[in-house]
Amino acid sequence: MSGNDRSIAIAGKRFATPAGVQVAYPIGTSVTVATVTFARAEIDGSYGVLVEPSWLTTHKVSSKAASQFVIAFGSVSGTADTVAFVTFRDETA
Repeated sequence: MSGNDRSIAIAGKRFATPAGVQVAYPIGTSVTVATVTFARAEIDGSYGVLVEPSWLTTHKVSSKAASQFVIAFGSVSGTADTVAFVTFRDETA
């Protein structure tokens, strides 16, 4: 199995969840910690989340719950900054 085949096999074991795929979630101005609240809650906090801020910064998901997750940023956001995110689970979860 080539490296590409393995990546596809691993990716095939994940699926996006109903809580979220959003490409421009508004963060607010001068924010270093943001709470993203789902329109439709997860069943628990055992999901994965990928986050992409619209500005150059470090970031980490610092906590997760069924209804929301919290992102900590290394630098403050500007006036129109947003984050894109997708939540996912394992097929076995």
